[in-house]
Amino acid sequence: MEDADIIEAYFRRDEDAITETKVKFGPHLYNLSFNILKNREDAEECENDTYVKAWNSIPPARPAFLCAWLAKIARNLSFDRLKEKRQARHDADTVTISEEMAECIAAPDGIERIIDDRTFDRVVNAYLESCDKVHRFAFVRRYYFGDGYEEIAKYTGKTKNNVRTMLYRMRGELRELLEKEGITE
Repeated sequence: MEDADIIEAYFRRDEDAITETKVKFGPHLYNLSFNILKNREDAEECENDTYVKAWNSIPPARPAFLCAWLAKIARNLSFDRLKEKRQARHDADTVTISEEMAECIAAPDGIERIIDDRTFDRVVNAYLESCDKVHRFAFVRRYYFGDGYEEIAKYTGKTKNNVRTMLYRMRGELRELLEKEGITE
């Protein structure tokens, strides 16, 4: 079923919309959540919560890109779950990713405010569009989907150290752009 048909099924309140969403996007949503949470049960729960949130949001929402819209929901739910779990234990991989981006996005008002800023989105998107396909892929896989260096290296044909260095340089370039735009100090 095409994305537009799935969205129309949600608008009709047809429960097959959830089934079709799970068939088409389920593995992607699960992997996204698993990469953040590193726990099968939590990833499955976030995947299922994504379907519930989609059901409750469509209508009135009419996402232009259903996959990206669902991924954003799953990602936010996964990070919320991770915050809950962090109170009980420390997740080193995700903390490392957050620390890497904090180097790039030093903000007196907090990283959350900046990430919600549309100017920030515009600068990051423009930066990523200026990058070649491999760099863009690595950046998105690391900082949006939470993939590890080894996994990114496998898909890009680079070594783990090459990926780490490439992303370090990209964070530096992005930091310079954000400073130039006055988004960070």
